[in-house]
Parts: sequence; C-alpha cells; structure tokens
Amino acid sequence: MTRRAEQETGRQIRGSLLLLSGRLLSLGVNFAVQVIIVRHLTKSDYGAFAYGLTVASLGSNVALLGLDRVLTVFVSMYHEHREYGRLSGTIAVIVGTTLPLSALVVLLVIGLRGFIESQLGVDRDAMALLTVLIALVPIHVIDVLIAGAFAIAGSAGSIFLRKYLLAPGFRLLAAIFFVATGSDVHTLAFGYVGAAAVSVLFCAYLLFRMVSGAEVLQVVRGEAMAFPVKKVFGFTLPLVVSDLRVVFGSAAAVLVVEHFHGTVEVAALRGVMPVALLNAVVFQSFKPLFMPLASRLVARQDHRGLNDLYGLSTVWIAVLTFPVFLATFAFSRSCLLTLYGPKYEQAALMLSVLSAGYYFSAALGFNCDTLRILGRSRYIVTVDLVGAVSGLVLTLLLTPHFGALGGALSISAMFIGLNACYQVGLANAVGSRLLEWRWFRTYLLLAVATLSSSLVQYFLAPRPILVLALAAVVSLVVLKASLASLDVENTFPQVVRHPLARRFLLGARSGAAA
Repeated sequence: MTRRAEQETGRQIRGSLLLLSGRLLSLGVNFAVQVIIVRHLTKSDYGAFAYGLTVASLGSNVALLGLDRVLTVFVSMYHEHREYGRLSGTIAVIVGTTLPLSALVVLLVIGLRGFIESQLGVDRDAMALLTVLIALVPIHVIDVLIAGAFAIAGSAGSIFLRKYLLAPGFRLLAAIFFVATGSDVHTLAFGYVGAAAVSVLFCAYLLFRMVSGAEVLQVVRGEAMAFPVKKVFGFTLPLVVSDLRVVFGSAAAVLVVEHFHGTVEVAALRGVMPVALLNAVVFQSFKPLFMPLASRLVARQDHRGLNDLYGLSTVWIAVLTFPVFLATFAFSRSCLLTLYGPKYEQAALMLSVLSAGYYFSAALGFNCDTLRILGRSRYIVTVDLVGAVSGLVLTLLLTPHFGALGGALSISAMFIGLNACYQVGLANAVGSRLLEWRWFRTYLLLAVATLSSSLVQYFLAPRPILVLALAAVVSLVVLKASLASLDVENTFPQVVRHPLARRFLLGARSGAAA
C-alpha cells in the first residue's frame, strides 16, 4: 500500500467517523420523532402514514435510477484525470434525467389515485396520505444529488450539517407541532413534506456558496461540455437491477402486508423496521467517503490500496455496529418495551429477524459497491436478478400466511443471500481477496459474543437496565479484543499520542514502547 493511499485511507476512516458521530446525533432526534409518532398515532393511522412513506421512498429509487452513485464515481474519476468537459456533461445528464422522472412519479400517483384505491385495494386513508407524501420524491432526489456533490468535494462537514442536523431537526419540529396542536395524521404528513423542502433549500444554498468560489469551476467553464450518455447509462443499468432489491425487499413486503392484512400489520412491520435499520447506521456513515476514494484508487490501479481500504472499513463497520446488533437481536424484547411500550412487544421476534439480515449486510461492508467499481457489473446483475425474483417469491409465499413476520423473514433472507453471493464474487475479483485473517478473527469473536448474549437472554431474561449494562460490557470486550484488527495506531495517530488513550488502545505494547 503506497504512502499516499495509506494517508487517504486513514483520512477516509476519520472523516467517516465524523459522519458517524453526526449520524449518532441525528439518531437521537430521529428516534424522538419515531417514538412521538408511534405513541401518538393509532396503529391504523401509523400504518397508513408508513405506507405513504414506503411508496414515496420507492418512487425516489425509481426516479434516481442509480444515477446518484454514478455521480460520485464518474465525477471523482473525471476530476482525477482532469477531464472537465466530461465531468460537467455527466452532471448535466444526471440532473436532466432524475428531475423529470421524479416529477413523472408524482403525476402518475396523483393521476392514478382512483385506480390504485379501487383496483389494488389500498385503504382510503392510506391513499389520501400518499398523495401528500409523494411530494417527497422530487425533494429526496434533489437532496441525494446535493449529498453526492458534498461527498465528491470531500466536505464531511457539509454532509454532517446537511444530513445529521438540518433534516432531523426540521422533522422534530414538525412532530412537536403535531403533538402540541393535537393535529391529525394528515397535518403530520404536510409537516414532513415542508420540513424536507426547507432542509433541501438551505443545503442548496450551502452548495452554491461552496462551488461558486472554487477554482475548478473556472476550469470547467472553459471546457467544452461532453455528454458520456452511453457510458453513464451503461454503468447505471446494473444499478437499476440492483435497486430491484428495494422493490422486492422491504417495499414489496409492506405493500403485500397492506394488501392481505391491512394497515395494522403494516404498522407492526414498519414500526420495528427503523429500529432494525440502526444496524445500517455505521455502514451508511462510511459510504459517502468510501466511494470517491475507492474510485480514485481504481483509477490509479492501486488494487492493494483498495483491498486495505475495503478490509479496514469493513471491520470498523462490524465492530462499531455490534452494540446495536446486540440490543436489536439478542435483546429485542427489552428494546421494544423501552422504546414503544407493550403495544409493540409482540413484534420482538420480527425485530430479531430483521436485525440479523441488516447486520449481516452491514458487517460485510461495501462488497457490492467494490465489485461495481472493479467492473464486475455482469456478476452483480445476475446475482441481483436472482435475488429480486427470490425475494418476491418469498414475500408472496410467506406474507399472506404469516403477516408482518413473513415479510420480515423474506427481507432478511434476501439480504443474507445477496451479500453471501457478493462476498464470493469479491473473493474471485482481480486484485481483491476475501477478508484476511487479521480481520476474519474479529468476526469469530463477534459470533461468539452474539451467541453468548442470546443464551443469557433466553435462559435468564434480565431486566432492561441489566440488558443495557450487559450489552455495554460485551461491546467493550469486543472492541478491546479487536484493536489490532482496527489498526488504531495508524488510523488515529493523533489520538494514540495521548498517554491515557494509548494505554487503553494499545495496552501492554504502550508500556513496552515507552
């Protein structure tokens, strides 16, 4: 690994941990919003609201066509090679495609409201909320493109402000207004849309200020714009297939549950899903800075640097996510009782099932994204097509009979199967390897700790306060035992210079070195 790549990898990890701290901050706010909404809405109203959010999220994925990932990869590569005409042309193609598509999604949902309600059997209240929440589609598309621009610029601080302070802050204000005024769920829907719009407008202003004085902008203006349409859509078509995982995963489960069992069962599934998704928090925090750097390493043909970046990022994600996994998998019942009260206690098994799938996916890191950057698109398309069809079949088989639990089982099985296949593909990719022993032994430790904690919960059923203490102790033991794999000394050289931090992080080796 070259010295330059080593420094960039360390900077990527540090920047990602800044984003992680922001995500943890926003989690407190988002959870406050989630708990407020769940506790103050009936299960039927919350199910209808969650249904609208699910369809809006699905519409956003359709409108983006995977082009948000093209933005971070292609623009970073063109900037590295100083191909500024192609850089500006790529941005124009992406913006000119996603914004009209997002508007089309909104018009289709509103125009086909009667057909959806009568022919697909969607609850009238759910449909009324959907016609409001569908406005989130173009807002979310713009938001994602702005986030990609911040990531390309390496502006972790801007991502921190945009994603982890402004957006959750405005949502919290909407939820507080909803409770304080005793409004209905329709007012809450309008508040969600308004909060998202204000946040995006502010971030657009920040982006304008950031790029208006940039030197590279002057260079770009002097270059003739080139439109790499074929290359852009050749890259994004496999991403569209990959996004079928969303269609035949969580979104399909919610839609099928609503069709066969109504909004109350939707509320159970969607109520625990945000809790299970906490297992993806660290993963998503690392991703904005991983993709541009990985693309640059591939452009330099530094495959050893790419392998080290992938492996080190992955083990950091697995270890930092582990406390959440313990709480939502081994101690799921205590977790739901603490958050939502007894109303959702019966969904504990569902939470454990979802958490297993999400953690398995997060703990294997950016395997699919790394394969895509390495040019293994055909393999990804094949795996995603098989996974999408399998996910749909599982959803249709399990959900009608088992309700929300069947939906959770199909989602988790799909994530586990897909990521196992990605990992096999990554092991066979040129210039990359399966996780080396220096990282793999950490996964053995995580498996043993998970099994031990699950047995304690099953046989002793400790109270929530004891569960919290146990999860903290087990997580600290795992962290301490994993420090060598995390390469803390090289990743955070400034931290380990402090005597107390060095003694905790490096232990006996610190004393020996002194």
